[in-house]
Amino acid sequence: MRAAWAMIAPRRVLGYLGGGMGKGAAGLALLTVVSSVVSYAGTMALSRLLKPTGFGDLMSLLALGIIIAVPAVAVQTVVASRIAHWQERGTEEDVARFIRHAFAHMLVIGAAVTITYVLCIPLVVEGFALQAPGPAIALAPLVGLSFLFALLSGVLQGKSRFVALGGLILVVTVMRFGVGVAWAAVGGGAGGAIAGQSLGVALVSLVVLWWMRDLVAGSGTGAATAGLRRLPDVRTLSASTGFLSIAVLSTLDLVLAKGFMPPVQAGLYAALSVIGKAVLFLPIALSQVVVPPAVSAETQARAGNAVLRRTAVPITLSCVVIGLPLIMAPTFSMSLLFGQAYAAAGPGVLPMVLAATAFSLLFLTLTMTVAIGDQRWALLLIPGIALQIGGIWLFHGSASQVAWVQACVITSLLIVNEIGFYPLLLRAPWLGPRRRGALAR
Repeated sequence: MRAAWAMIAPRRVLGYLGGGMGKGAAGLALLTVVSSVVSYAGTMALSRLLKPTGFGDLMSLLALGIIIAVPAVAVQTVVASRIAHWQERGTEEDVARFIRHAFAHMLVIGAAVTITYVLCIPLVVEGFALQAPGPAIALAPLVGLSFLFALLSGVLQGKSRFVALGGLILVVTVMRFGVGVAWAAVGGGAGGAIAGQSLGVALVSLVVLWWMRDLVAGSGTGAATAGLRRLPDVRTLSASTGFLSIAVLSTLDLVLAKGFMPPVQAGLYAALSVIGKAVLFLPIALSQVVVPPAVSAETQARAGNAVLRRTAVPITLSCVVIGLPLIMAPTFSMSLLFGQAYAAAGPGVLPMVLAATAFSLLFLTLTMTVAIGDQRWALLLIPGIALQIGGIWLFHGSASQVAWVQACVITSLLIVNEIGFYPLLLRAPWLGPRRRGALAR
């Protein structure tokens, strides 16, 4: 108990945010909170404009888009870790050449994924029982832009420009929901909401590309040509597997709810998923802070899980601060945030907050393992997907049942990690010094 209190004492937490994690991390946290408020307000507006059935279509398609664009998240983390590595060992010229190389490499991956999705649009329309193909078509540019946005974020993340990263997240959030809500309000429906988000991301990305032009090496270095020809290496494929698994865990529940449940119940669960995403918004952003210090710990042979444990404290506390008011008045919260039509989803708030809290720590651990090049940890997530599918197949009578399945699956994975991999609370001498010192390789 004394050790646990030492981890969460107010002075220690402030040290994590202001000192240990750096002032940039505190700025990122502040900007992410504002982004979360904007995102939440936009989502609530869409829930009222589209009603439960249309809102279920929107959220399930966006969940599908997240799963499809998972390689973008994986490449972002790999790019960030390699830029941090070059920042320590190389020169600015090396970093600039690598960024140009990464842009070309991401272009190939993004184009391949987007084209594959376009070819599968008829299957998406049929599988999601969409009344028109418009929403599925509108998702295609958003998938492609996800790769560009991930690369821009990875550059800022690797250079430890966390305030700029937070500003980028905020501006993209404002543009996504500003244009998306406006398009839906004039009768665009779910397709208009998705197309508006694509337009918002595109406008911001073009501006940021122009702003970053001095960070990228010019032509004649051969970096872009090498990037176009390069195939994903083992580390990138391993990272993609991990992020794909965790994206499936965080979004497949929406897709399964859409398939197994009546439209109204699927819409109620979509609202619950928004509750989970609201709890996760700040923790996911804070997880990005862990990459540069993880690479530094690897380079300098620092022992132990210090970076992981230090970052886990503010992440957990942020989940508690955001989730506790929702848990205390679940039915009122759902009615206030989404409208009276969503009040029946109140019993699912508690399990959804629990699932989001456990998921935030899993995501942090995944980000750490990708940053240090651990290619084994991602295998832990694969059995969880099987449990998720089986659990929701057996228990989908209501939105709260699906939420409890999600909470049980994610929490079980976190417990397995605590016992056998990278413990956040326990001391695990039975793992041996090699495993315990994996962060210091």
